Amino acid sequence: MLLKTCICGRQIRRKAGISLLYIVAFSLLYIGYYVYIVPKWAYYGFAWTPNWVKVGEALFLLVLGTSLLPSSFSKPSDFYAHFQFLIIIPMLVLFSAMDQARQFIYMVFLGFGIIVEIPQIFHLRIVWFPKFSRVNIIQMLLLIGYSVIVSLLLLGGLRYMNFNLRNVYIYRNVIAVSFPKVYGYINSWVAKVVFPLALALSLVERRRKFLVLSFIGSWLMFGLTSHKAILFYPIAVILIYKLLQFRCGLVCILLGYTLIPLLALFDYWFYIFHQWFATLFLRRALFVPALINFFYYDFFSQQGYAYWAYSKITLGLFPYKFETSIPYVIGEHFFPWAFIGANTGWIGSGYANAGFVGLLIYATFIGFLLTLLNAYQAIHERHFLVAVTLPTYQSFLLSSDLLTALFTHGTLLMLALLLLFCTKSSSRAT
Repeated sequence: MLLKTCICGRQIRRKAGISLLYIVAFSLLYIGYYVYIVPKWAYYGFAWTPNWVKVGEALFLLVLGTSLLPSSFSKPSDFYAHFQFLIIIPMLVLFSAMDQARQFIYMVFLGFGIIVEIPQIFHLRIVWFPKFSRVNIIQMLLLIGYSVIVSLLLLGGLRYMNFNLRNVYIYRNVIAVSFPKVYGYINSWVAKVVFPLALALSLVERRRKFLVLSFIGSWLMFGLTSHKAILFYPIAVILIYKLLQFRCGLVCILLGYTLIPLLALFDYWFYIFHQWFATLFLRRALFVPALINFFYYDFFSQQGYAYWAYSKITLGLFPYKFETSIPYVIGEHFFPWAFIGANTGWIGSGYANAGFVGLLIYATFIGFLLTLLNAYQAIHERHFLVAVTLPTYQSFLLSSDLLTALFTHGTLLMLALLLLFCTKSSSRAT
């Protein structure tokens, strides 16, 4: 009885500490939004029109959300529950600071609750294929990855090679029309599945040569595609793989998130990184995706829903009423000065397709995807699973339609490859 009381008390303290971290993060993001985002990036659509009643609601939803979150990392879905909530926090800032739609943010929270609770309720088992050597898997992945790089170079990719983050949008559209369309799929699979998986397996095997080759491969794919996220995948894989091996790993990640607005403000005030850090992380990584979600709501609540008419799954039953893809429709409407696609994850794309029903359908599907990922713990360590799936899972959580992420961005491919070998310490044979 005493032991149970001690464990319960420890969990309460841990949960209270995590809640405090989220409140601090929310407060710093609010300051960063007021001090840096609004004055510097108002032309992007950011505004300062606070509704103080909604500030109170945002704090209430913040506390409510943290009460749903797991206090420790015992399975992959625990990490992704926190990852999703970190995406929602900037939406809470905009909800109250820009007086955004109340019903939309509450439906987002309902979807978030579904994502968190489904892996707690349901449990799946996987059918495991015969094991392959982990070293052979790495070699196969590197062979595939570098074969694609060579093919891109042979098709004239050297002319479009770019390693300057400031020029990615200049090169990206040119690259997209310069290679066969099939490379739109292949490049994504190589960047989000092939090299990240090879990198993580190199960490498991402690093979420095393979680690370096995986890192260089990702770097070259960034240069050949000008998708800046590719540059950060290897760093994210290594950090997640290492940090989540420790009991305090999840807390360290939350602390790192809390530091982003703080460092961004120092960068803005003292020009430490020439405002590069503030622009890339505070604006682009945190507030732009949040703003785009509200743009999707504003647009499709007025124009009607797409009902997946752009996809083959509807068999042409619904006419598609736009001339370009949904991200470019939003981009042209809200950012008319630049031909860019305003990509978003399950929140915006789910609403665009079927309103709140679509949002909840996507949330339910994601909940079962996380449940499936939990089942992989039978053959893989949980920190390894999170590290290798982060590039693909973050796509539908943050920057892509769910159906697109499953196929084009390699989510299903990664899940299939993970069945070919194991990384469990109890069976570390190679």
